[in-house]
Amino acid sequence: MEEICKVKKLCSDFTCSLTFSMQWALELQPFSLKPLLRRAMANESLEKYRQAYVDYKVALQLDSTMLLANDSINRITRTLIDLDGPNWREKLPPIPSVPVSIQLQHQEKNMAATTNARPERGTDVQKAVTDTLHKEGKPQKIIAKEAGCLQSAVSKHINGKLSGRKACGRKRCTSNRDNRSLERTVKKRPFKNVREILKEWTAAGVIASRATTHRCIQDMGYKCHIPSVKPLMTNRQHQKCLTWAKEKKNWTVAQWSKVFSDESKFCISFGNQGLRVWRKSGEATIQAA
Repeated sequence: MEEICKVKKLCSDFTCSLTFSMQWALELQPFSLKPLLRRAMANESLEKYRQAYVDYKVALQLDSTMLLANDSINRITRTLIDLDGPNWREKLPPIPSVPVSIQLQHQEKNMAATTNARPERGTDVQKAVTDTLHKEGKPQKIIAKEAGCLQSAVSKHINGKLSGRKACGRKRCTSNRDNRSLERTVKKRPFKNVREILKEWTAAGVIASRATTHRCIQDMGYKCHIPSVKPLMTNRQHQKCLTWAKEKKNWTVAQWSKVFSDESKFCISFGNQGLRVWRKSGEATIQAA
């Protein structure tokens, strides 16, 4: 227990020192994004939620798309509501507004960083430059600098890794012809289960397991559904139901006590669910015979 207390004290002391160092950095360069975020995280770990909320709000003025700040503000807001109630905003310190000139400078830095970022995969011109310099025997580091792309992109292009790797894993035990015969069987007998379909499929000379059969059926886009036993409601029936509900909107409890509904059967155990049907999504509902 004493060791845990010592560790907690060390962490608290380190967080406090980090807060002071970030405060000093912000005094040297006001509204700097990194010190703001680090001080906000340090204040949150010290349970100084109001100061952390203010720092995250200032950071969002610099970059409103920052996911870290948005998530942290939502988390701190819930904590402050639990602590201070619905009037938690009144207890917050004033949130400083970032000058427009600093916001514009930050946006320009982001745009410049996005523009100067070198792509992971080279363009056709960069690939041609890479091939030419590679034939001359220059190293990849110099080629990347000359072509204006990452060294990893140069390495992948030279080694031929961008063309994609070969398919790995065990070879399929069924051919395209076998798959077509399976699809014909599913279309012809959509109410059969996997075991019955497998039995008919293996009778045609195909060697496959039940799991392979099920996976092949799913790869074709088929899924197992409960068939609809009645047609869907029309627009006219929808309108009549809506009109009836609006008429009975102001009914009393005594009036509703005289209403009875049809009984329905609900199965709570597996095995009594009736027929299932194989069909693709978007196909017309198949009626159960």
